[in-house]
Amino acid sequence: MSRELKFPTGGREGPDEELAGMLAPLYAAPADEAYWNDFQSRIMRRVLDAADEGAWWMVLSHWARAGAAAAVIVAAMAGAILVQHQANERRLAYEAMLSQSPVYSLQMGTREEGSTSAAPTLRYGLP
Repeated sequence: MSRELKFPTGGREGPDEELAGMLAPLYAAPADEAYWNDFQSRIMRRVLDAADEGAWWMVLSHWARAGAAAAVIVAAMAGAILVQHQANERRLAYEAMLSQSPVYSLQMGTREEGSTSAAPTLRYGLP
């Protein structure tokens, strides 16, 4: 991490040593050992007080059922949207296929006179 103080574009270029020197003591960690001991004791006192009141980390357990229900609802809605989207895609693909002109045509003819075949004739061709 650099101690260089940067200014926005259009301002001064490079670090401002005078300003950095004035701000450094304000952001420096306390060197006094008593401060850190007091800080640790305040943290531990708060943790122990919370443990006496009940497990402070168990606060979210009261929301577990509501969270699970919300997750189920969101999953169901996502599934419904996915099914609807797939149905729309299938419908659009079907309509696109039907709107195209056929590649070939089939015509079922009747049996021609003088033909020895019993089956009707089938004629196909390109449009």
